[in-house]
Amino acid sequence: MKSPSSLPSRSALSARLHVVGDYDPQLPGRVLDRFTQCNRLPTRTAVVADEPNACLRIDIEYHTDADAARQLARRLLSIPSVREVSLSLRYAPQAVQSQAA
Repeated sequence: MKSPSSLPSRSALSARLHVVGDYDPQLPGRVLDRFTQCNRLPTRTAVVADEPNACLRIDIEYHTDADAARQLARRLLSIPSVREVSLSLRYAPQAVQSQAA
């Protein structure tokens, strides 16, 4: 078992949200608006139009803690044109390496 001092800090957590929604040109703006409401800033964003399935796919990465990431995912689900939200969490490699040194 690792000692608490060898574990990465909560600030080293990186979240990735994968949002699928209706083919709505305002959806990316609505999704990013939820970030501003939570005082979060994405580090990477990608929007892909899936025309055969009439949907938009939005991938967003940002630094946060696990509870805040889950809360933001729930807020995104409240947007009417959002069909699904997937959340994955991982520790950012840069922070892990700097603490191990």
